[in-house]
Parts: sequence; C-alpha cells; structure tokens
Amino acid sequence: MTPLTFDEIERIGRWKPYRPDWPVDGRQGQKERYGQLISSFNTGDKFDSIQEQNGGLSNFIEFICFQKNSYGQNLEAIVVFISLCAPIAAYGQIHFFRQKESHGLSHPEVGTFGQITSESLHDIETEIKRILAANEVTVLPTPFLDQDLLPGLVIEENLLEGQKLFHYLFQWTD
Repeated sequence: MTPLTFDEIERIGRWKPYRPDWPVDGRQGQKERYGQLISSFNTGDKFDSIQEQNGGLSNFIEFICFQKNSYGQNLEAIVVFISLCAPIAAYGQIHFFRQKESHGLSHPEVGTFGQITSESLHDIETEIKRILAANEVTVLPTPFLDQDLLPGLVIEENLLEGQKLFHYLFQWTD
C-alpha cells in the first residue's frame, strides 16, 4: 500500500472510505472485507482475543490478544486497531486484567506502537502480523502515527485522547 495522502487521511478522520473503491463504509461491507480477519483473531490457536470495538461507535475494530486461557491482574497483551476506512492497522503492548465476566485495559502511548518487549508476546505478534498481511492490511509505522496532528485536521471528539495522527485515524466516540 502506498503512503496515505493528506486527502485520504482527511477522509478517514471523517469516517469515510479513504478511496472511492474501498468496500467498507462504517459497518456496511465490514463482514465481506474483514470477515476472515475477524474470524482469525477470534478463533486462532496461537492466542485468545477479546474484540473491544466493532465499528458501532468507532471507525475501527479492536482486538486485545493475549496468552491462551489467561486470567488475572496485570496480564500482558497486544491491542490491535484495524481501520474500517482503509486497510491500515496499528498495534501496541498493554497490560490488562481479565476475569470470567469482565476485563479492563489502558491503551499504549502512540510512540510505543509496534514495540513488543515481552518475550511471552513475540509469537502472538508474529501471528498478528501474519493475519494482517494475509488480509492485505498494512501496519502503519510508529513515526507516522506519532506525528502531531497535521494543520487543517481537527478531532471533534475521541475517547482515545490525544492530538497525534493516530488519534485522527482511529476515532472512538460515545
């Protein structure tokens, strides 16, 4: 995939397809374009996952990926953001808790995206990259995501607080 142009970035931030031929517009077309990807995240044998966002209140889908059968406090995991507006993604290492009926997490700092330091997550990271590549989704580089918001781009409301390009491309509202 070629780098995103300013116009493509602007369309993604307005929750529109980045190009006229992109088949996903919000939840419309999501199953056709991302059905196999979602299935791979939800049913793979390399890790367990929880799908946090499904595009209802966000312009992305999100998965928390962690060691199989893990429960407890301060678990290590990888959170994956996959845009519904373009074939792009970002991921980072997090800590979260998981109980039988609930879980919680905090999102990584944008400057740490793609930096998986826990050895227990390396096989999971490899599988995440394989799934994304098999579904023609490009992981955006951290320096690109960590740029300050470009002039002319405004984030109206985003529960993922910040003013980096990541926050413009991946938005979540209530």
